[in-house]
Amino acid sequence: MIAKAKAISHGINAIRYMSGESEHKKHPEKIYHVCNQNLDADMDALGIWMMMNLISASRMDVKNNVIRIEISPSAEHTKDFSLSDWKKLWNDFIEEFDKQVIYDKKGKLVSDKTYLGCSMATVWLHKDSGSGTPHLHAAVSRMTEWGQMNNDHAIHLRAQRAAEIIARRYGWTTACEIRDNNLRKVSEDCMDIVRLMPHWSWDEYAYLLKRKGYDVRLRRDKEGIVRGYVLAKGNAKYKASELGCGRKLTAKNIETTWKLLHPQMRNVSASMNNPVQKPQKGISAGFKVDGSGIGAAGNTTAKFVDDTYSRAFNSYTERVPGTSRVSINIDGDVYERFIPKEIEDYFDMEFDFRSVANWKMLTNLATAYFTMLATPNVSVSGGGGSTGNDQKWGRDPREDEMEWAHRCAQAAIAALGKRARYGRRR
Repeated sequence: MIAKAKAISHGINAIRYMSGESEHKKHPEKIYHVCNQNLDADMDALGIWMMMNLISASRMDVKNNVIRIEISPSAEHTKDFSLSDWKKLWNDFIEEFDKQVIYDKKGKLVSDKTYLGCSMATVWLHKDSGSGTPHLHAAVSRMTEWGQMNNDHAIHLRAQRAAEIIARRYGWTTACEIRDNNLRKVSEDCMDIVRLMPHWSWDEYAYLLKRKGYDVRLRRDKEGIVRGYVLAKGNAKYKASELGCGRKLTAKNIETTWKLLHPQMRNVSASMNNPVQKPQKGISAGFKVDGSGIGAAGNTTAKFVDDTYSRAFNSYTERVPGTSRVSINIDGDVYERFIPKEIEDYFDMEFDFRSVANWKMLTNLATAYFTMLATPNVSVSGGGGSTGNDQKWGRDPREDEMEWAHRCAQAAIAALGKRARYGRRR
């Protein structure tokens, strides 16, 4: 159920449209009078308007002296409604509308209770000419019967909140639930397109979305780089930050998401010839985490990284184009490494600080795994009492860097757990 409210100055035109007297209304036969509130039932549009003007004559300074309200429940919820049911829906809605008290973020009063239930109003039922979906239209005088002017501050929020309450009371789908369902559908459409794209291109992405019926608005900077985008379908708009899970469809992350879905298309070559860089300290996964650093826990023996642990190893100790410097904290010692920017972006996306409470520890550990400064516990086997260690941890030659980063991230999650961040959301 959706509801809208707005204070208007063209009250006579709105009332004529609602009652079907306007020449702009193509199908007046699909309009039904539900009720008049504090007015005679048989009054025409002009009579209603004159009565509203008469009672508000003492406040000629108020131009927007009528509040227009639209109430749109889903068709399946009202298919058996009679006019009496629609009248009850209106009375229930306007009661909740008047009860709302709205404050801003600082707790300051924005809009106190209203008294539209004590004002003149006319309510009409319309059915769409195409779909036949029913919805209510109402015009309400802002002036009460005793001469008090109803405030119109944040009345759009007042209408939305009243609609949510009534929808829950009636067991109907709320506007928030409808939007959540729509967001899931839009996100699925976007992910389907990303999966099907043989190569990444903003133009191709926008073209395929338009073929699905979306209006795509790309926001580019002065250099022509896409910094954000918005999808629109009908009257609904969806920001990229609302789509998908973990912000994977934002302008910043969507290309990385495409690469994750198309590992065979990525041409990220691994350096096979760099000598293994052995730090002074290395660890196994029997560790504890202190702040953002990694330290040995209990009686776990620290292990030095050996080239036998990795079959495709890059030390990431030298800065090359396309890399970012990262600092990795191990046992209080800080190691600096230079990893590909897309790997850094992937860890930032996987351990998003807005949704993951222990993002800093997870990022530190995953980066340590990625650069082979640390190794997680894996199965150790030996026969005949041998103390040999055939630990198999490292990057497979068949893996590219993104697949290796994904495995490191999963190993960090397995070791530390991924804790959700709780708190007030926007």
